[in-house]
Amino acid sequence: MTSNIPSQVSSRKALVVGINKYEKGKIFPALKAPDYNAKHMKSILKQKCSFLVSDFSKPDRKQLKDEIIKLFLPNGNPPKMALFYFSGYILVKNSGLTEVFLTTSDSNPAQDDLGISLHWLREVLKCSKIEQQVVILDCCHSEGNNKLLNLDNFILDNYLNMSRFLIFSFQKSKQEFQQDGGRCSSLTKSMLIALDNQYKYGNDNAELVKYLKSNEMFLRKLGDFKRIYFGKIDNLAISNNKAESKSGEPDNTVSSHQCPYKGLSYFDSNPEDTSNFYGRDRTINQLLEKINKNNFLAVIGTAGVGKSSVIRAGLVYRLKEGLQISGSDNWYIPPVIQPGEKPLNSLAQAFVDTSLSAEEQKLQFREFIKLLDEKKENNGEKITDALEAMIDQVIKNYNKERVILVIDQFEEVFSLRKHQAPGERLGDNSEQYLFIRCLLEKLEAWSSKFSLVLAIRADFIGKCTERRYFGLAANIQQNLVAITPMDPDTLREVIVKPTEKLGVRVEEKLIDRLINDMKSVSGNLALLQYMLTKLWYHQDHQTLTLINYNNLGSLKGILNQHGNKVYQELKNQDQGAIAKTILINLVALGDGTTGYTRKKLLLENLIEICRRKNQLDNQQNISLEQIKSTIEDLQKSDLIILEEDIQENGEKKQVVTLAHEVLTQHWKKLREWVQEYRYIDIRKNQIISYAQEWDQEDIAQKASRLPSSQQLEESKVFMMQYGELLTSSDSELITRYIEAGQEKINYRNYIGNIIVITFFPFMIVLLLIISLLIYKFYKHCYCIL
Repeated sequence: MTSNIPSQVSSRKALVVGINKYEKGKIFPALKAPDYNAKHMKSILKQKCSFLVSDFSKPDRKQLKDEIIKLFLPNGNPPKMALFYFSGYILVKNSGLTEVFLTTSDSNPAQDDLGISLHWLREVLKCSKIEQQVVILDCCHSEGNNKLLNLDNFILDNYLNMSRFLIFSFQKSKQEFQQDGGRCSSLTKSMLIALDNQYKYGNDNAELVKYLKSNEMFLRKLGDFKRIYFGKIDNLAISNNKAESKSGEPDNTVSSHQCPYKGLSYFDSNPEDTSNFYGRDRTINQLLEKINKNNFLAVIGTAGVGKSSVIRAGLVYRLKEGLQISGSDNWYIPPVIQPGEKPLNSLAQAFVDTSLSAEEQKLQFREFIKLLDEKKENNGEKITDALEAMIDQVIKNYNKERVILVIDQFEEVFSLRKHQAPGERLGDNSEQYLFIRCLLEKLEAWSSKFSLVLAIRADFIGKCTERRYFGLAANIQQNLVAITPMDPDTLREVIVKPTEKLGVRVEEKLIDRLINDMKSVSGNLALLQYMLTKLWYHQDHQTLTLINYNNLGSLKGILNQHGNKVYQELKNQDQGAIAKTILINLVALGDGTTGYTRKKLLLENLIEICRRKNQLDNQQNISLEQIKSTIEDLQKSDLIILEEDIQENGEKKQVVTLAHEVLTQHWKKLREWVQEYRYIDIRKNQIISYAQEWDQEDIAQKASRLPSSQQLEESKVFMMQYGELLTSSDSELITRYIEAGQEKINYRNYIGNIIVITFFPFMIVLLLIISLLIYKFYKHCYCIL
């Protein structure tokens, strides 16, 4: 929401209409408020907003149509901003398709002459080339109307990325519309005060909308109400007060400020992060528009392009703020979740009220987990009942209108499955499949109370199409917003804007170099943010310089240089092997058909893995302090993150994850380690798969699933060399599998020995008997001869 003052009056044009009296007075009784509304709107738009205003008090249908076309589809050069204000009756026609009409002075329902259709007005706005379009409709129903309208049907899709500010208020009756003795109606009164305040104090449009919001709950009780604000619109009122606010002045005490860049972290949905989040306004408006009209949204992009920041600092923050979509601040938006290895746990965690005490949160989480577990029977046929119960509970308890569930890194549903074979699809009984079913099976039926937002890495889109997955692929196709690399202008914003307000300068030649180097890393914003963070801490005289950029290494090489430096320092302290074990185990390899992803490990499990690895390598025992020290060093070096996660029992425990997936792409050593590990992981999954098949068979069939001598030997070698890669439960399973296989082979050898021991003497006797018979036969033959 910007505040650019237009260079000339003709850059702003307005059409103001207020109709009090109608030719068909019996159908449309005379009103008092519209004319009063229009008179005051015309005055303030001319005097305090610098609009060239045309006004009509009693236009017929043809006149009003012509004037609307003249305003939004003018011949010659169009104005920069066009505003249409209408106050009077509306008429609703239901003939299969609900239509709403602005009634004109000659409207006659008996002859099907109803006025100006909102569908027609929407098409005019669509065809208009005017950059900034403002429409304010302050009306009442011509007849008492208790059925709420879906006003989103009359709001134009923002295909051309135009800036639009639309306010529709359709009150149920004439009496409610004219509560103030026939003077200004409620919406217009609020609008006049907001514009006057903007003129007096130089507020931006965000402040104007905040004032309007304070009266919106009342307006929604009186009838249909919708406010939409997409794009950038110049301040409506043009203030003569040019004094800058304190917050707008550069602050030269930079050392006292936190770095405005985020390194390898994402921008979150808090005021501090959003104030430094630039370059994605157009994309955020697309997201807002989609979620306003649909209850499913897919956000697609490559690793490092900024999906996590866009959904948090963009979509979630603006929905909670409620300035761009009226009423969105009354939607329940749980903290953004990631599926992880146990996505149903993550789903339950999303609905836990974080304002409760720790013990109450634990109990609530267990309650939700129990509900989900109960509905998992029969391939999860009733799993959606559990989610619906959680949605209804939240709406009732917090008096919210709907629930918006945002899931980041949805690809984890496919990448974090245990023991997956290459190309293997989700099984019907897998937790991941039940998770998708829970979210999507009744999505359409829940359109009035639940919306789902998924952020998915682009290379996993194919996984979403492997099966129907309850309409997952179809929903993605219909409601997709792609996060693409930024153009040079938006990259400049990202680089310069956060430091500008802090009095820190960025050298022009550094800006040009960064923009140019972004081409070589495919628009990877994570690398750019990381480099800018490093430059912030290496600034010279409050300036980010090209010299320091060259010293730090290029965008493409900075993570490789940093990772190698940290690893070498740890290696020098005899902690290199521990660091390697930690980092490898935080990478999810998937099934080989997609790129690598991150995974979370419990801190206690990671420590156990490091200990087991050390024991198998026959090295000197490492202490717990050494492992913890290595983890702490990796965390301080921004290579890993420690955070808390709720476990199945409701307890919060520390988990460890890789700082960003971009490390697997741009740190060569880590990539080499992971590539070596991929073959080992395939072998591990094969052995676990064999063991699980054996374990799941009944006693009679178990023998048929036991390993061959070769498989047994391979399993033993794997356990000796790579046993630390297994969880304790998998290690126990494989140990039982090997022991059972060894028993089978031992038994086979035992039987073989018995056979040899008993059969060998028998054979000797038999051979002696045969030899004796042969001897006697020859002797007999000799006697005959």
